Amino acid sequence: MRPQLIDNLGRRISYLRLAVTDRCNLHCRYCQSATSRLDARRKLLSYEELIRLTRILVAMGISKVRITGGEPFVRNGLLDLLRYLRALPGIQQLALTTNGTLAGPHLDVLRKISLDGLNISLDTLSPQRFLEITGKDHFAKVMAFIHDAPGIIKAGAPIKINTVVQDGVNTDELLELAQLAENLPAQVRFIELMPFNGAQGFEATDWGIDRLRGYFAKNLPRMTEVVMPEATTAQVFRVRGFRGTLGFIGGYSRSFCRQCNKIRITPQGMLKTCLYDDGVLDLKELLRSGVNDEVVESQIRQCLSHRQPNGFVAAALLHRGQQPCSMASIGG
Repeated sequence: MRPQLIDNLGRRISYLRLAVTDRCNLHCRYCQSATSRLDARRKLLSYEELIRLTRILVAMGISKVRITGGEPFVRNGLLDLLRYLRALPGIQQLALTTNGTLAGPHLDVLRKISLDGLNISLDTLSPQRFLEITGKDHFAKVMAFIHDAPGIIKAGAPIKINTVVQDGVNTDELLELAQLAENLPAQVRFIELMPFNGAQGFEATDWGIDRLRGYFAKNLPRMTEVVMPEATTAQVFRVRGFRGTLGFIGGYSRSFCRQCNKIRITPQGMLKTCLYDDGVLDLKELLRSGVNDEVVESQIRQCLSHRQPNGFVAAALLHRGQQPCSMASIGG
């Protein structure tokens, strides 16, 4: 049996976020700017390469795989990849992140695949504001998918509705969005705005995690914190009378780094050991150089032996003047 994948700070790595595309049918301003660069298909990892990397990493101890984008359903062949990963020994949890606009026609197949988790993006409950944020009039499709979601995941598996908090854009809707968890068996998660829109000039929001928690504690006094597993990103709260829960994610304040158990592979094949690094290993180049799996594994382990303690250190090491990444190119 291979040694477990453990970084230089003793954090066991068991979670892979695998981005299959940087393309999306929506154009959310906080995710990609008008000047964000999207790579041509030939620059992306092929499905064969994605599968090979996943098999290598599962043998090293990865047990949870989340498929991300861009929007995963933009890429043809996604369902075949999900079927393959569902059957791959060693994957204990297979999850998907989607904006929900293209998944509707695939509900029957998704039910058969039976995902272990599903994240859905939703930043507003106003159809007009949805159009302003995303550039597309797909609000009704997303809401329909949210209500269909419990039927396409395993019983008891988590549904998470991700809301990026944008000061002056959707902060007047926070309570209304939270109330989705009153009748849905879902976790509505409020995420700090992060500097990944592919453009210069990011300014941190005033709606950090402390303000968010304080706001909801004041307006939902029945809210109590849930004790979560160590490697959980969100701080989770129950509200008496709600079927679901609320979560708060300090992606900008980076409040969860000390227990981070995840790595990312971008659509272009860059290994990221931190959301805030600029990629530590070009896996696409490595695979296409003809090396065997043992070399790939050795290179990945070498990268994990120099992992940064948190996102602040990783961000400080970025090259000065470097164009910021877009979240679509990272894979979330």
